[in-house]
Amino acid sequence: MVLYLGVLVKFGFIMALEYINVIGIALFLLFNYMPTEKLRARFKPYSVDVLRIFTGIALVTLGVTEKLTGAIWGEAFLADYQWNFLQAWGFEFFTDRLFVLSAGVMEVVFGVIMILGTVTRLNTLVLSCFMLLSNITFLIQDKRDEAMIEIIGHMPVIATAVILIILGYGQRLKVSSPFGKKAPSD
Repeated sequence: MVLYLGVLVKFGFIMALEYINVIGIALFLLFNYMPTEKLRARFKPYSVDVLRIFTGIALVTLGVTEKLTGAIWGEAFLADYQWNFLQAWGFEFFTDRLFVLSAGVMEVVFGVIMILGTVTRLNTLVLSCFMLLSNITFLIQDKRDEAMIEIIGHMPVIATAVILIILGYGQRLKVSSPFGKKAPSD
């Protein structure tokens, strides 16, 4: 967490917010391995929730900064790598800019769903599939170095995904269904 403060000071609030999931991972580990049984009993029920929420915040931030407000970078990426498969499927109107903006909106949606804690396993599974597809696409294009960079960058999210798929949304912090079902308490 101290190193994360260094990132905050060196690169600023927004860049640090893009990687806030690292704090979620640190808190998850801390809550599960508190020094006393009493502290562990108090904080462990929040460990998955904190991991899920911080990961969601990072996804929302990345969607906004890298794709919605930073669409020009995404368009430059698409100019080099030709990932806009919708044009190949006959959707000529789907420009690279629209593709990047759509990807950004979906990243924000995945992040908000993660923060809310609804359909966490399904959301995480779909998000993981998109991450896997990005790596497969690099490999298909024979861009092994880019594939390695992509997989290493996704490692914290992949580790989080495994935990969320196994454990679900957590035990405490979840938006209840608006239709009367309540989240389990203890």
